[in-house]
Amino acid sequence: MTMQGDSPTDEGSSRQYTDRPVRSRLNNRRRFLQGVGVTGAVGLAGCVGSLPGFGDDDEPEAGEEDLEGGVEVDEGDADVILRLDSLLTGGDGDPFEAMVEDFNAQSDNVAVEVTRVPWDEYYDQLFTAMTADEAPDIGFSHSSQIVPFLDNLTPLDDYVDYDPYVDQIVDSVEYEGQHYGAPLDTHMAAAYYNKEIYEEAGLDPEDPPSNWEEFAEANDAIVDAGYYAFDYGTGMHICRSWGGWLRSRGHEVIEGEEGNWEPNFNNEDGVAVTEPLREAVERDWTPTEDDNSWPSFVEGDFGAVVDGTWAWSRFREGGGEELDFDWGTYDLSLAPGKEEDWTMCDSHNLIVPQSDHSEEELEGIGEFFEYMTQERAVDWSAEAGHLAATTEALGSDELREREAWDYSLHTFQDIADNEELYYWPATQNTDEYSEAIYQSLEAVRYGQQDAQEALDEAEQRCRDIFS
Repeated sequence: MTMQGDSPTDEGSSRQYTDRPVRSRLNNRRRFLQGVGVTGAVGLAGCVGSLPGFGDDDEPEAGEEDLEGGVEVDEGDADVILRLDSLLTGGDGDPFEAMVEDFNAQSDNVAVEVTRVPWDEYYDQLFTAMTADEAPDIGFSHSSQIVPFLDNLTPLDDYVDYDPYVDQIVDSVEYEGQHYGAPLDTHMAAAYYNKEIYEEAGLDPEDPPSNWEEFAEANDAIVDAGYYAFDYGTGMHICRSWGGWLRSRGHEVIEGEEGNWEPNFNNEDGVAVTEPLREAVERDWTPTEDDNSWPSFVEGDFGAVVDGTWAWSRFREGGGEELDFDWGTYDLSLAPGKEEDWTMCDSHNLIVPQSDHSEEELEGIGEFFEYMTQERAVDWSAEAGHLAATTEALGSDELREREAWDYSLHTFQDIADNEELYYWPATQNTDEYSEAIYQSLEAVRYGQQDAQEALDEAEQRCRDIFS
């Protein structure tokens, strides 16, 4: 059992976050895009590697990445054969590919082949393929990463019916009246908690916290029972809570428009939602270091951790990290002094990163996109764990009858029903400004800076990025 007294101390810690350089390779990609013409140019979707917290929802745990999947198609199987590169290499890769195989079986003239690409190499590999004019017919882009590449993506409005999608989700891929992606889902984080530990601590396991006061009381009770209670995580994971909390107190993380972005977090509300990151350590809710939090939770010795919709495919019966204790999820919109409820989210979108397709190919792509994102929306949600992007699927009895509903989907459904989805602002520099912020938040979590000092530094770094 992981006990509160087992935590390491800060002394001798070699972890340093505030001095790390922010990624700058995206600038090289931007120069590339500026140097190619729109006509005939290949499109580029995404960020450097996979933006932590937006792209790495697909990041498998150590040893879990599986590149042995994919879907093969033989020449002659269809009149139109489309190549798709997928970054889904965790537990959601198999259900996605099963749906692709079903599409191929029922389609009269279109077939899609899928190649898995390591999640942390996906966007770089796509960039390399485009420079060689070898981009796949179909790709993925997260909503947070689509802005730098809009001029080189194929608009889809003539080939995809956008009426079935939830407005708040589909709006994340609409720019100047055109849609540049077909949303497969929306995904967000929640607190995954051990109901047995909650009960042992004298808490009602079926009535998890719904505000900051209840959250703090529950965590203190779990500590008193001899366990660590809650871990926000590190890297961009730490922003899964913080970003929604900031929005819940009335602030977007940045404001403005492209070419004129301003950081909007260095204020009284920003300090109020940053200080709890260190408070969690000081109150023994979480270890001083984070190395054991995740395996301790999986082993049944930790109260709760932050994870996303995708965790269902790992935690479920038969999943790669099947949990052998009773568990559930609750909404993370628990900001101290919150004015509203908001939860940070993003979406997987199918995109067309080429501009030279024939009309027959584009019609085939539209057929495939509607099948995957609309006709199979319930299956995708129930098997992969992500929240479906269509109104019909979210309101269906079929979804509520699936196993994932009682464990996690009901929590994410409530967030969507209450219109609490907060999309991290998408810019030309999303990965860079995000990293500037989470490095400073990590410094608070590890006691290297106080909240105000960290936010001062993050603000300046963001201003440098946007200048």
